[in-house]
Amino acid sequence: MYKQIAAVVIAVVMIATGCVFISSDSTEAVEMNDTTYETLTAAIDAAPIDGTQVTISLTGNTTESITILSGKNIVLDLGIYTLTNTPGQHTISVQEGATLIIEGTGTIDNTSHARASIYNGYDDGPGGSVTINGGTITRSQENGSSSSNGGNSYYNILNSGVMIINDGASVIQDGHYSSMICNSGSGTITDFERAYLTINGGYFSGGLNTIKNDGACELIIYDGTFENNSQASVLSYEPTTIYGGTFTVTDDAVAVILNGCDDSPVSRGTLTIYGGTFNGPVGIQEMNRAGYEDQYNMGTIEVSGGIFNITGSVFNVINDPSPSITVYGGTFVESIDESWVADGFEIKVDENGNTVIVESHIPPIIWDDDDEYVPPIVPVQPEDSGNDSVTVVACAAAAVVAALMAALLILDRKR
Repeated sequence: MYKQIAAVVIAVVMIATGCVFISSDSTEAVEMNDTTYETLTAAIDAAPIDGTQVTISLTGNTTESITILSGKNIVLDLGIYTLTNTPGQHTISVQEGATLIIEGTGTIDNTSHARASIYNGYDDGPGGSVTINGGTITRSQENGSSSSNGGNSYYNILNSGVMIINDGASVIQDGHYSSMICNSGSGTITDFERAYLTINGGYFSGGLNTIKNDGACELIIYDGTFENNSQASVLSYEPTTIYGGTFTVTDDAVAVILNGCDDSPVSRGTLTIYGGTFNGPVGIQEMNRAGYEDQYNMGTIEVSGGIFNITGSVFNVINDPSPSITVYGGTFVESIDESWVADGFEIKVDENGNTVIVESHIPPIIWDDDDEYVPPIVPVQPEDSGNDSVTVVACAAAAVVAALMAALLILDRKR
């Protein structure tokens, strides 16, 4: 009697919320809107294809590979359980036009060679929209070494669509042959769809490279913890923008970040850093793409902030004859080449002996279109600061210095 009452209550809740409960024991029913399912695939297949969101919750460990087809909008709640692939298949595949949101603290695993735990794509085509809010994404049988795939190696995540990873997610593996997360567009070098990966937080550890931003794609990192002891925490050939996070590599790795490009439209090689903490023996080093070994190009690198706890070279230029490196800001344990510091900025040393890049205090000499000197604007200190006289005098002094310099330049020009 109690079981019947419980079944009715659960059915009412599922109908009201659109939730599906999946059990690893196929003798237990899976219900959605009065319909019973015995597998995760069956439940997903029964979900609407008009974009209506449906939540599916695991209630036990499950061995099954699933595909989210175009038009499906699935919230997969792992709970505390593990979803493992069918041998020889990706654990989860997501087609273009599909939406998948992953919740919970459980695990998505893949134990097969050349197969991912999450493949946001289908048959080498573009993927859909994937958001990872929680869970651990792993390859528990990863066996790659620095010299061999060991018969079982691949990415944990391969993104060929739009993917967002939020704080609460963890991606880990122990291999040294394959990158752990690969962000890569689909198609050919002349006909392609770009992939987009945004990381707002989370924990990322392992792989030949922890994050690989490959071809026809863009990567944005706002926060997170990234660890690597093989090659690099980030390998990038396409636009990468870093606003924050902690990136740490051991002495066994090559560099915290490897960056490079070639002459193709899917390998633009722009790296922009606004913040973050970078720990390791080498900061940023050039990386040539396979097939373009004769092109020594470090890409375009701009650094406006961040803390670089680098014990060796911050920028390790090996072969690029004219690296494009511009530094607007940041704190560096080791000094950097003055030629990389942007115009209007200068190198200072802080109280801890670190090199810091700050904006120059003397206003630049500006000339208008008629070759006339434009005087600098002296900032006014807020009245309630308590430092009016000192600040105004300092600003006025700076203006006087700038004016004198300008006068000398004007005289020199008129000679």
